[in-house]
Order: sequence, then C-alpha cells, then structure tokens
Amino acid sequence: MQITKSPNEKSQCAASYDVTVVTVVFNAVKSGRKEMLLQALDSVQSQRDVNVEHVVVDGASEDGTLQLLQDFNVTSHPLTILSEKDSGIYEAMNKGIALARGKYITFLNSDDFYHNNDGLQLSFKKLEETSCSFSFAPVKVVGDVFPNNPQECPQMYLDEIIYKSVISHQSILVNTELMRQMQGFDLSYKIAADYDFLLRMVLTGKRGCLVDCDFVTYRMIGISSTNIPFSRRETSLILKTLYNKYAGAHLTDKEAYRLCVKNEFPANDLELERRLHNLIRDSFVGISYAYAIDKFVIQKKEIKRLTLKHIRHLKIIRIGIYVIVMLCALLLVIVTMLS
Repeated sequence: MQITKSPNEKSQCAASYDVTVVTVVFNAVKSGRKEMLLQALDSVQSQRDVNVEHVVVDGASEDGTLQLLQDFNVTSHPLTILSEKDSGIYEAMNKGIALARGKYITFLNSDDFYHNNDGLQLSFKKLEETSCSFSFAPVKVVGDVFPNNPQECPQMYLDEIIYKSVISHQSILVNTELMRQMQGFDLSYKIAADYDFLLRMVLTGKRGCLVDCDFVTYRMIGISSTNIPFSRRETSLILKTLYNKYAGAHLTDKEAYRLCVKNEFPANDLELERRLHNLIRDSFVGISYAYAIDKFVIQKKEIKRLTLKHIRHLKIIRIGIYVIVMLCALLLVIVTMLS
C-alpha cells in the first residue's frame, strides 16, 4: 500500500524536491516508540526554507503504526507512506531510495529527530555551493549513558574512518542519483551497510563536505549501537572486502578483524595506511581541522616508537628493582646466618 499526504489536500505534489528524508519503521507502537516516531515526523515538518519530501517505509506493521502514520497531520512537507513486508532495515531504505524525488537524500531513524529547523536547508546549500557528492555534520547523542542530557558528539578525526564509522548516517545527505548508481545499501550486511556505503564513496573518490552545525539528535538504542560483537564482525568483513578491492590490499580475515578492533595495520603492508589516509585527504574538502596526512602518519609512528621505548625502560627498571630486592634478601640471610 502506498499513499501520499500533502500539506494542502488541494495542492499537487511537486515533481522534484531539494531533499528526500527517508524513515524506516516497524511496529513502533508495540515497541514503545510511538512518541519517538511522532517526534521524528514533526521534526521533518518543521524544516524551513528548503523543499522537502518525507518518505516513510513501514514494514507492514500490525500494531497501529500504519494508522498512526495515516492520521498524522501534515503541515509543511508532503508525506509518502509505503507499507509492505521487507527483509530488514536496509531493504526498506533501498525502497526509500527508489521512491525518492529529491536531489539529495538522507535517512532519519524513526526514534531520532531534527532539533534544528535549519539543518536540511544548511546541508542543501553547502552541497550546492561545493558540488560535493555528500555532506555530513556533528550530531547530539542520547542513550543509556546520558538519558536526560543530550551530549554533543565530538567531531572525530576523519582518519579513523579507515577503521570504523565515525560519521552518524543521520547527518549525511547524499546525491540521490549517486546512491542509485552505486546500488544503494548492500543487503548482505545486517547492521553496518551504511558504513559500507560511506566507505565505498570515499574509496571511489567521491567528495564530502562538513556542515558545521549539529541538527540531528541520535538515540543510541539501535541494533548497531547495542550489538557490538556482531557490528565488529561485519565491519571487519567490510574492511577486508573494500580494501582488497579498491586499495590493493591483501587482508586476511584475522588482519581485517585486528584492524577493526585494535586499529593496527598488517606489519607486512606499511604503505596501506598511507594510501588510505591520502584517499581521505582527497575526499573531504574545506574542513578546518584537516591536517597533513604525511605528518600525521610520521607523528603516529613516532609516538608508537616512543611508547615502546618507554615500555622497555619500565621493564629495565622493574628488573633492576627485582635484582636489588633479591640481593637485599640474600644479604639479610647471610647476616642472619653469621650472627
């Protein structure tokens, strides 16, 4: 079933939009997330000075979620509802890509929301000004650690994207045609396909820009946030598959998992890290905290060398203390025997 609700029942939906927001939902009422879903819907309607359509893909909910969507009061931007069974979140997101009429597309989880009404407008303008393929921004995070006090997620160093996902997909806007050309999300991944898509963009030379304004609140309650072991296994498989394909690497399963968990590259491929950092440097433009990759790699190796040297010194000191203690004990025994 597919229906479209317009702000004005007499108005016609536009043929195209600036931005399409896709939200995937399934049994939100039953899972106790009714109010979160309504907050997400309202936050999209509150976006201003940008031409937005909201596409909600429902996985054939049977708990009243579909009725909730149908009854929702659309005030500013058209809402398209597609309700049918799917195999999981990423198939549903791919359905949203197929329906999208916006020049750019973004994905807002049903339990997240936009806390800044200008977020999509600022992202759209940045993309138009820079001609980048995608944009990203900092986010605010709430979860079990700080349930009542949203914390701003610090902008992590982009070099860490070669180990793990450091950009929240809720803040990313991507050129819609590019997503279609790259065939959307890889359905072989269950919880890390968004990282796979982002890394594919970087490794194939797509350019991204930073929108220096947080506008999304991300609730850290999704499966990728709570199932860390499974997320690591998928991430390590992504690293192995993409680096072997695009970066000329020859990672084994064990090396890829070590790269994911401990951020350590294989000792027999010292140039892989440098090549990947250079790709990142070329992909992210106009970012004030970017720094010379060569300098970073040198500094990182120097820090590691100094750390190892420090550890060796500590070992020598510990051995020295042990020897002194043993000599003192031996001297005490000798004195006792002589007396």
